[in-house]
Amino acid sequence: LLQKLKRELAAPFESDHVALLRAVECFEEAEGEAAVRCVCERYSLNRNAVQSIVDVRDKLKRELMHQRLLTDDMAEFANRNSGDYSVLLAVVAAGVFPNLAVKRTRKKKIEANGG
Repeated sequence: LLQKLKRELAAPFESDHVALLRAVECFEEAEGEAAVRCVCERYSLNRNAVQSIVDVRDKLKRELMHQRLLTDDMAEFANRNSGDYSVLLAVVAAGVFPNLAVKRTRKKKIEANGG
């Protein structure tokens, strides 16, 4: 049952990262205590854990703004692809497989590193 719910959240992707992001989005979209409880029960989420994810994200954003590394205008620009899950998956892949491909100076194409 949990695998089915995870696939439902991640569809059409097969990604734990997309499933988690969408679960957090559902949690945040829920209005009122009853709706939050319903979302947590439906997807077997630990409310405190999901709230911690939201709190850390918000704290990081506040700290970046406090340090003047992020402004409201920059945040809007930085989030321009927030609904595009293919960008999320590309970032995850880049983190899992660093230096997989490189763009050489004066070359038009990206090539596989080491060949």
